Amino acid sequence: MARNEPGTATPEFFICVEDEPGFDYGGKNNADGLGYAAFGKVVEGWETVMKIYRQPENNQRFIPPVTILKIRRLAQGMPGVDTLFKR
Repeated sequence: MARNEPGTATPEFFICVEDEPGFDYGGKNNADGLGYAAFGKVVEGWETVMKIYRQPENNQRFIPPVTILKIRRLAQGMPGVDTLFKR
């Protein structure tokens, strides 16, 4: 989840399209070194993620804005869910 400092996470989120070690605990992205909360994984629709990734942006805002129409949460125990955070 996006945040400025510990305890300030908001409903904003981002999808990493490659490894981002600076976002991990101990990473250099934030001065506090605490990293970000990872809570999901794209399990289908990667082509849509990349289409969004390639959109023009200004100050981290897409032009035009991208509207998310549907997000679904997978139930624990479904294939792939139990291994989301194992590397």
